[in-house]
Amino acid sequence: MLRKDKVCIMQKPLRKNLLEEDMKKMVLVISLLFILSVVFAQASDLFISEYIEGGSNNKAVEIFNGTGNSVDLSDYQIWKIANGGSWPEYSLTLSGNLADGDVFVIYNSSSVAGISVEGDITWTQANWNGNDAVGLAKNLESTWTLIDAVGEDGVDPGSGWNVAGTTNGTVNHTLVRKSTITTGNTDWTVSSGTNQTDSEWIVYPQDTFDYLGEHTMGGTPLTATPVMAPSGGIYTSTQSVTITCETVASTIYYTTDGSEPDDTSSEYTTALEISSNTTLKAIAYASGFDPSNIAAEEYIFASSVSTITELRNGTIGEAYQLTGEAILTFQQSYRNQKYIQDSGAAILIDDNDENITTVYNRYDGITGIIGTLGEYGGMLQFIPTEDSGVATSTGNVLIPAVITFADLTTSESFEAYEAQLVTIEDVTFTPIETDFANGTVYEISDITGIYSFRTTFYSVDYIGELIPTAVFDLTGILNSRSDGNYITARDAADLQIFPDITIISPNGGESWEQGSVHDITWSSTLYSTDAEVGLSARYNFGDNTESEYIITEDPISNTGSYSWTIPEDMTLSNDYKIFAEINENAVTTDDLSDDFFSIVETTGPTVTVTSPNGGEEWEQDSTHDITWDTTIFTVNAQVGIAVEYPGVDDEILLTPEPILNTGTYSWDIPADFAINNTYKIKIGVYENEDEVYDLSDDFFSVIEPVVVPDPGDVIITEIMQNPGTVGDSNGEYFELYNTTDGVIDINGWIVCDAGSNTATIDNGGPLIIYSNSYLVLGNDIDPLTNGDYTCDYQYSGFYLANGDDEVIIKIGEVIIDAVYYDGGPLFPDPTGASMELDPNHMNSVDNDDGANWYTAYTTYGDGDFGTPGSANPGLVGSLDTPTNVVISHDGTTVTITWDAVTGANSYNIYSSDTPDGTYATEGAVDTNSWSKAEASTKKFYKVEASTDAVPE
Repeated sequence: MLRKDKVCIMQKPLRKNLLEEDMKKMVLVISLLFILSVVFAQASDLFISEYIEGGSNNKAVEIFNGTGNSVDLSDYQIWKIANGGSWPEYSLTLSGNLADGDVFVIYNSSSVAGISVEGDITWTQANWNGNDAVGLAKNLESTWTLIDAVGEDGVDPGSGWNVAGTTNGTVNHTLVRKSTITTGNTDWTVSSGTNQTDSEWIVYPQDTFDYLGEHTMGGTPLTATPVMAPSGGIYTSTQSVTITCETVASTIYYTTDGSEPDDTSSEYTTALEISSNTTLKAIAYASGFDPSNIAAEEYIFASSVSTITELRNGTIGEAYQLTGEAILTFQQSYRNQKYIQDSGAAILIDDNDENITTVYNRYDGITGIIGTLGEYGGMLQFIPTEDSGVATSTGNVLIPAVITFADLTTSESFEAYEAQLVTIEDVTFTPIETDFANGTVYEISDITGIYSFRTTFYSVDYIGELIPTAVFDLTGILNSRSDGNYITARDAADLQIFPDITIISPNGGESWEQGSVHDITWSSTLYSTDAEVGLSARYNFGDNTESEYIITEDPISNTGSYSWTIPEDMTLSNDYKIFAEINENAVTTDDLSDDFFSIVETTGPTVTVTSPNGGEEWEQDSTHDITWDTTIFTVNAQVGIAVEYPGVDDEILLTPEPILNTGTYSWDIPADFAINNTYKIKIGVYENEDEVYDLSDDFFSVIEPVVVPDPGDVIITEIMQNPGTVGDSNGEYFELYNTTDGVIDINGWIVCDAGSNTATIDNGGPLIIYSNSYLVLGNDIDPLTNGDYTCDYQYSGFYLANGDDEVIIKIGEVIIDAVYYDGGPLFPDPTGASMELDPNHMNSVDNDDGANWYTAYTTYGDGDFGTPGSANPGLVGSLDTPTNVVISHDGTTVTITWDAVTGANSYNIYSSDTPDGTYATEGAVDTNSWSKAEASTKKFYKVEASTDAVPE
């Protein structure tokens, strides 16, 4: 991109109080200096002239050539380190030539126009945050060598690096290299400096793009930027503010109304007394220097409120001091958050800047908190601006309000309790045999209705524990997110679960033979393994003559399992239930099987294959246990094991010599064992002339060894970000494709975007993508509610934005593939249809380019468009180019007609001022004609057939 000359040296007018003769002499001196500066202000190599870490995807870095010659960019790379590490974790080799005085801008493809209009090349890794180092490297004698950097390698700096005295200056700021700097610097400590004078950088506010696209090197030095003390902030009393400038003999001018100061503004001579909300700005002038950058500080005076109720009724964005005491009910390290409550209401303190440094304990009293009122995700927040000091009381007793879920049905009723610690009595989780996981929503209910329990507080002590099935009293904090309102327990003690025991097996429908051996199993809550358990079998329930057979004469330990040898003369009946009683510390509970099981006559010895019994996938060159159960047979019975599969007459014998009836055999699967998905295990048992056999109930597979993938081995090939027939929360999905000839297990991989949305794949076992095959991941696995497609795995905590967003799949920190779609400029942006990757570009490089994606046109399920789990058909040849295009102009209106194209649902019209220029969208129609009022002018038009419907 060619631009106007970027090296300019400006001279500011001299102060008007100089005598005319002095001015002539001074002009002569400055003219000489000007000539010298032009001669000598030349760089030895390229360097970084600007760094932008703005809001959302507004990221860019600018390279400047001040060497006096054109430079071949192929000898240069941009490097990046994410969250600490060694150079370079990521690199981008540049190309082309950069003219002297020109700049080259690398940017994020989703940046706003203020960046993209100046950009030269996009980079998927242009997604840095303040703690990601960015460097410029050069190929020196075939070795890539760092020559300039923003940030440094090594440990993660936390939020970011300080620059020019600005804390976390690399976060949410624009950094511009001072005009006096003529070379790169890999010593970040020196480059960043400690103040505005010794730093090589000028720090500008977030999303400052005014200096991008050009750079000034050389010229008159700037007067040092004025410094105000105390700095701006929120205060409760009058502040005496002084303004200083490090440049000797400088004069400072200021304004207090937010306007830009100059040398006609008020001159600073003494401290300013500020007692009301004021925006103070200052500029400094000094002889022989250009005017300084403008310094600005905002002084805000907090309004006093005595209760949290008054605070909650305040205005978002305003500053307040809570003069009354509030009780701390919960705190977590995430964003240094705290929940506080008084007798009337509660509120969340969101302290991401860690302004509160005092360490508090739960139920401490805190008084005098100062901050601003905010809201995020529907949750009211108090954002502190300074430390609130030592606790004003400790060990307070706070009794939670007892409410029901019916009290939270409306937004108004929830608002009355938001952030409060409350108790809901007699609640139960909807049965689900799994452990609590971070950031997950679980259905919970009381006698009045159903609600949502969310593990909002990460890594508390019940995370990883089994979700209780018993009835209990729940204490928790009511919290809100953009996707709903929730209750969250602070710790396991808030889950006031009652001691309980539950029979697992037999629990109804089993038939156990006389003389056979079976495991009676149970689970317990709040009992240790030392608790005493008694078991019996009860029967004859229907005749009111209930009988009982004592299984354990003496109490047994609470191990959760007991091996019962059923007596050979056990009474035959089909209405048995197991009764279990547990006791510990004089607390006794019991349970009975939910339904009847049967004791039946012995039918003779049996063998039953238990594993593999259907569906298993075992790799070549791996070891697995083949297991079985027997009845009647002793451990000394002889056992033979073989593998069978359809179409082969001979069995594959695994035990050439009989083995003992131990119930398990370790099979080392040979590396060359034939790959097949229709294997079954056959087990034969022989003893005392009794010989029986059993086969696996269904087929298991022997598969290729699962390979460890490299980046690009699995790619993203389809994205449904905006379904039409169902809501986003049910119909979103994306599709993965295994490009290799091996089997890849993605269990444990991470799915995320470039922000905070993330989900770890936890399938409870392997989640296989077979070679050259597809796998679909979505947010709803049920075809009845997801738009009727087959979802192979349901994730939680990851969402696809309808505009621009990212889909990243990685193993730990190693990115396997990533697609950054932009919501329209380059990628498709359909509703009710997926974005599909052209089958001619099935690799991790081509799928970065929006031009290689198209809007799906194949219907599935309930009527949306896409091919989840199947190959993308592509658009090659699917629509013809419009023909017989006729353009006419009657002096006021331009009209275009063409022949209709078979299969087209709409036509897009584009225009440009030149044949080879950029064509802008004029509109879309569903007929084969278009017109627009247009004065006489020269324009060029294009007509494009599309399968999309015309937007409403």
